[in-house]
Amino acid sequence: MIVSFTFLMLLVCFVLWLYGKFSPEHANKKNLRIYNVIVMLLALLSCLLVSLHFYNTTGQSVDRAWWPILALLGSLLTVIVILSVGGLIRNLIVFRQQ
Repeated sequence: MIVSFTFLMLLVCFVLWLYGKFSPEHANKKNLRIYNVIVMLLALLSCLLVSLHFYNTTGQSVDRAWWPILALLGSLLTVIVILSVGGLIRNLIVFRQQ
């Protein structure tokens, strides 16, 4: 679990760095900020939903001590996916350079 956590944290840091590094320079700053806030809120909401899922499924069983760990690992994974997809959509579709 420690190896998984370490690997996912490094991957989250890398994806966050990529998300900020490859932000479109030509885009309207206000619209870009709104888009970035929406993506971050979507990532936060997904973390909440993943945590609730693991609490409802694992938190009430014999393995109830594992639900926070599974929720953390699942949340890190969903943040990686949402930031990656959000960055691709931002750069290739929404704020594409004309």
